[in-house]
Amino acid sequence: MTALAILVGAAVSAAVEPAPVRGHELRQTVTTREPAADGKERLTRSTMRVYLAGDRARLEEDNGEVTVVRLDRGEVIRLDVLLESYDRKTLKQLRDGWRLENAIQLEQIESVPPNHPRRAQLVDMLTDGPSKWREIWKLPDGPARERLVRKYGLPERPPTVRVRTTEEKRAVAGQECLRYEALEDDRLASWAYVGPGLPFDRRYYEFMEYEGWVGAELAAELRNVRGLPLESVLRYRSGVTVEFTTGDISPRDLAPALFEVPEGYKERESRAGIR
Repeated sequence: MTALAILVGAAVSAAVEPAPVRGHELRQTVTTREPAADGKERLTRSTMRVYLAGDRARLEEDNGEVTVVRLDRGEVIRLDVLLESYDRKTLKQLRDGWRLENAIQLEQIESVPPNHPRRAQLVDMLTDGPSKWREIWKLPDGPARERLVRKYGLPERPPTVRVRTTEEKRAVAGQECLRYEALEDDRLASWAYVGPGLPFDRRYYEFMEYEGWVGAELAAELRNVRGLPLESVLRYRSGVTVEFTTGDISPRDLAPALFEVPEGYKERESRAGIR
């Protein structure tokens, strides 16, 4: 190959290689605390490296799982690096996954008269917590409803949820953050520390909500707030607590290929799921 051909080839390669995008690399930890039957606490912790670049994100978990979030295309891609395969779902599919999974159950619930004991039994078989609570509160007053309210430690009526901005500030990963809180009546349900000086595509909150890192009401409020959430805590009525924390954050030039399906990967058959 002549020197001219080499130069031409290099020029063509440079022309088709996408330019890096400016973003951030984060080290994050998700800690789940779950009460056990013996009164002790079961603790599960996972860490991940996260790359954020505008409307794109890549999460590399310590167990080898990789998730790519493309807000520009409204989709989430799960990569299996070992098997070189992937599945792709839209954010709408993730949002509607529970309802699709429970469609038959919901149809059965609606077909049973409100006062029939079978209706409460079917409601108790639903798999999604917040949706189950709503169905329990819709049951007519009586022993069946009271039993489920006691079983899941629910208030007698749906709580009033309010979100507030506090004056509390703290440093997370070297960034000064402001605390936001969501309360159900007087119960503190979730909170988050947001770094206002960091760029963040607020559509990402929908994915965070699906992953269980931030509550629905707080996520809705934070969509109106400028900045990146660096720490959050979500308390479930079941007693489970999920803590999402950023250890460090660094600006990076990121290759666009990070946010694409690698060449040669095969798409897996997709099915609606729940979390």
